[in-house]
Amino acid sequence: MIGVRAHDLGSFTVDTIDQLIKKIKFYNYSHIQLVLWKSFSDIKEDLQGLTNEKIDLIYSKFKLNNIEISVLGAYYNMISPNLIERENGLNRFKQILQLSNRLGTSFVATETGSFNEDMSFNEKNHLSEAFNIVLDSCKELTHIAEKENNFVGIEGVYTLSIWNIDTLMTLHLKLNSKNIKFIFDPVNLINENNYIFQDELINNFFEKFGSFIEVIHFKDFLIKDGKLIRVSPGKGILNYSLLIKNMKKLNLKGVLEEITEEEMNPAINYIQNFL
Repeated sequence: MIGVRAHDLGSFTVDTIDQLIKKIKFYNYSHIQLVLWKSFSDIKEDLQGLTNEKIDLIYSKFKLNNIEISVLGAYYNMISPNLIERENGLNRFKQILQLSNRLGTSFVATETGSFNEDMSFNEKNHLSEAFNIVLDSCKELTHIAEKENNFVGIEGVYTLSIWNIDTLMTLHLKLNSKNIKFIFDPVNLINENNYIFQDELINNFFEKFGSFIEVIHFKDFLIKDGKLIRVSPGKGILNYSLLIKNMKKLNLKGVLEEITEEEMNPAINYIQNFL
């Protein structure tokens, strides 16, 4: 059930993928979230360097070692004020959707972005203008996913344009496609104002989205001096007992993220206690 973002294990090249696999096996991860250009230095953000031979090698190495790609990351800023960056990100997502099946996975995901290029909070992120841009982009992506028989993954984040359960549900209903699914990261939807209602938020998310949830992100949080601070699992106050209880009902996988290697074993042990 526990996986990790591959790029949290270091930077490799496709030719040194065996070193990445060795680390994955060392921590007993059964699956990974893979962002190609963050994990392999010989693949660029525009996917330059990603040849057919490299795709086949990545697929065969992971398959041989029983490592699943549970999330293929195609993260980009959907509402970037830099229109060239926005268009390039959309086109890259489309490319990854079209090749994902060759990598042995069907789930390609992103967050939804900010009107600030650095992805920081902008008050306009929560307005209808932002939502409508995201909706238009997701319509294009789900159209391709329907053709390719795979899934577009959307991750809600409080500071970005799809920022709470309501906006996520509105997007879901307007797209009306079985080819869109969601990553649930509770910490991304919790803030310094609503954290005392975290149990309600967790239960509500599972009740509303159910089988449309593909993956859970594992991290934790503290409130310090009135601000939310992200920490590794077990070092914060997220109700992991409730989260895991809901996950087990749907047999979902979880991905550790924003974690150092020094924090991995304690975090894995903490989560395993609830499993």
